[in-house]
Amino acid sequence: TTSTLSSWYHGKELNLAPEKHHHEVSPGHPGVSRRKVKDTEPEQVGRDDLVGYARVSTEEQSLDMQIEALVRAGVRRDAIFSEKRSGVSPIRHGRDIAFKMARPGDTFVVWKLDRVSRSLTDLLSFMQKLEDNDIGFWSLNDSIDTKTPAGRVMLAMLGAFAQRMDRRVRRGE
Repeated sequence: TTSTLSSWYHGKELNLAPEKHHHEVSPGHPGVSRRKVKDTEPEQVGRDDLVGYARVSTEEQSLDMQIEALVRAGVRRDAIFSEKRSGVSPIRHGRDIAFKMARPGDTFVVWKLDRVSRSLTDLLSFMQKLEDNDIGFWSLNDSIDTKTPAGRVMLAMLGAFAQRMDRRVRRGE
């Protein structure tokens, strides 16, 4: 079955059919938005190969700082997905939709690592999903860009740390 996602692109609503290699996401998730570009804004500037994701934990918090950082990094406003969802929630519909929009060769961009995931294990699982689909990852504040050698080393260190923590938990330390 093919579900569709409702999303805003250059001020127009589009129906986006999921790709075979992506997980299906149902439409209409509360708290998920794609910034609507105002009709009066100039043509979008930025790189076509970047997809951004921003998250805050409560309705009272503002996404503006993260959105502006993503735009300064070259992410087009119409390629930024955002949501207001608690960090302890395992659900990340906005992240999943942003992932669905990314194509092989693109880069998934976030303001900070803790915006992506609730745990190191979940983060590494998501990073593997990106790698399996030939999608890079760039965390602006953490200086991690998996399309660079230094970024790949940093990610490998995170993975090694997670494995060590898993072993300690299993041993009861």
